[in-house]
Amino acid sequence: MVFIVQGLYNVGGRWKYRKVILQSLREHIKGNLTEFVRWLGDANQPRPDLLRKYATASQECENLIAIAKKRAAGSYDDLSAETIAHTIATARSDALHEDEEDRFDEEADNVFESVKRQLEGVPGTVINTDTDRRWNKRQESLEAFLAGLRHDYARGQIDKTHHWEIEQLCLSHGLHVDKDGLGFRRLGKAYLAMMIEVSEAKLKRQQGEVIATPEPPSEPLSESACASEGLTIREMAEKKLALNQKGYSTTEATETALRLFESVYGQQRAMHTITRREVSDWIALLQQKPRLPAKEHRGLGLKELVDVYAGRTDVERLSGKSINGHVSHLNSIWNWARKRGHVDRTLDNPFSDQRVDAVPSQALLARKKPVAVSVPIWADAARSGGGEVWMQINHPGRQMPDALGQPTLPGCPRHCASSSKARCFCSSSVMRRHIVCRLITSQCRANPDFCDNQTDCP
Repeated sequence: MVFIVQGLYNVGGRWKYRKVILQSLREHIKGNLTEFVRWLGDANQPRPDLLRKYATASQECENLIAIAKKRAAGSYDDLSAETIAHTIATARSDALHEDEEDRFDEEADNVFESVKRQLEGVPGTVINTDTDRRWNKRQESLEAFLAGLRHDYARGQIDKTHHWEIEQLCLSHGLHVDKDGLGFRRLGKAYLAMMIEVSEAKLKRQQGEVIATPEPPSEPLSESACASEGLTIREMAEKKLALNQKGYSTTEATETALRLFESVYGQQRAMHTITRREVSDWIALLQQKPRLPAKEHRGLGLKELVDVYAGRTDVERLSGKSINGHVSHLNSIWNWARKRGHVDRTLDNPFSDQRVDAVPSQALLARKKPVAVSVPIWADAARSGGGEVWMQINHPGRQMPDALGQPTLPGCPRHCASSSKARCFCSSSVMRRHIVCRLITSQCRANPDFCDNQTDCP
């Protein structure tokens, strides 16, 4: 099965996720990061585990970049009632899931036993032999934590620790919020109430009561999440390539087209939301893209590349043939998805009939020198009435002389030099055998007396 992924590298037997942060966004990310890196584990791990880790790292990176863009633009996300409810429901599910996993995890006991064996012979060491050591420790921690939460909730206070936790919660959802706004205070109140409920549920579990962990909400959170409803064009490409078993070159070409499109409209864009106008604007950007950007610019998106090379007349742009190739790959994906019911058949394919003239670029034409041919090429052809006529052939790639009217070789008939209706052309390959005339108007053909009887013209 073929998977198309971006930013995944095998380095020394380990998988690495890497994505370059645009220079304009780096100052809006903590630590002024130049690139986002996550190590995903051993190269021999099962593919489903790798893809799951890759999806998590990719989503984390996209959220980080989304926050940086909002900070750069000075805009905040609206913490509506629906957004707060979704965020709190997700946090509740995660907290109870972590408690359930930790409660039945034996790793802490194994570590304790290992340390215990190492310290048994050390004089003065006191070892806790209580078999309920973990239970007692968790009970004490939960009771103290719950008391602090109730204290803060009763007084309407959010301490620094919880304030930081709420900020991290917003960041995990890609939300850039105004920490001094009313929405953030409402989120803080809901967060404290949720933590009190979770702590009480954990204490009930301490007493042996079964408290089920709620499933995380699946409703979309924001406009970006709403756009992810339905399959994206990248997901469709993965399905198509997996079923059709395309070769390496096709896979690479498809990946290039997807990367250029996603650099403008994002990775979470659902197929059914793509419009014909957006595809047209994308093609206009492709026409301004440099064919071979400098090494330091290859990590930039399409829009950024166009801005960097704007006004540069010395840079060769992407050819029409290459642009049509990118459009053709995405057009093929759309048609394949519509035939198999992944996209409504009534929807218009925005990539269809979106081609540009595949003409050579001006930079390419400037490098090609015209080839001048001193003599034309001739071939004989039959003519109605049994006569014979010599016809000029314009060979592809050859530039014919502009002025060929005056004869320069001995033996050319006199009327060729004097007539405005016929020209004499002497070919080096046949000049010893033929002196030929070319009739270039219908008047010449209608008046046989126009040509000299000594010529080969009928």
